[in-house]
Amino acid sequence: MTLRHTATAALIAAALGLGACRGIVDTVYPVNVAPSSIHAGSYSIDPSHAGVIFNIRHMELARFYGRIPVKDGSLAIDPDSPETAKLQVTMDAAGLDTANPVLDEKLRDLVSADEYPEITFESISVVRTGEATANVTGNLTIAKATKPVTLVVTFAGRRTDPLSGDDRMGFDATGTIRLSEFGLSAVWTPFVADELDLTIGAEFTRQK
Repeated sequence: MTLRHTATAALIAAALGLGACRGIVDTVYPVNVAPSSIHAGSYSIDPSHAGVIFNIRHMELARFYGRIPVKDGSLAIDPDSPETAKLQVTMDAAGLDTANPVLDEKLRDLVSADEYPEITFESISVVRTGEATANVTGNLTIAKATKPVTLVVTFAGRRTDPLSGDDRMGFDATGTIRLSEFGLSAVWTPFVADELDLTIGAEFTRQK
């Protein structure tokens, strides 16, 4: 057997091993997608497994994308009364990232990141819309402006973290804001749309 064949065989064996490992993990620590599986209590957001992606149409042509890092956050929830859930999230305005350093600096200046380094969202109402979905309305603060924004939220599932033993759950969400409502449209009006779409994913761990 040549060295190339040996390396290929090793890669295949590793892949099969990882596949078997994944199967064992899923059996021992299954994902439960039923909202009733949520344990009531207080949760902390996992910043390393959370993020906000924004996109906006440029010159009525294509969309371009960027990311806002999540710094921290908390969630208090009871599956028996989801409408009483309380969510708070803090994002890093200074960390706005579009993979274009020049544009990044302009966006950070636009949101006054030096003076207001944090973007915050704090829920004010939760309306259940389905078995695993809800509309979460909260106050979004960017620089000096605070406006209500509604997020369409989907419960993605809950499981025991096989590495740490933590009780972990995840949510996906989407929403739309108008730049003009936050005083952010004047500079960009001729070139970009007023509506900015948000796509959010976040994992939370139960506080012990």
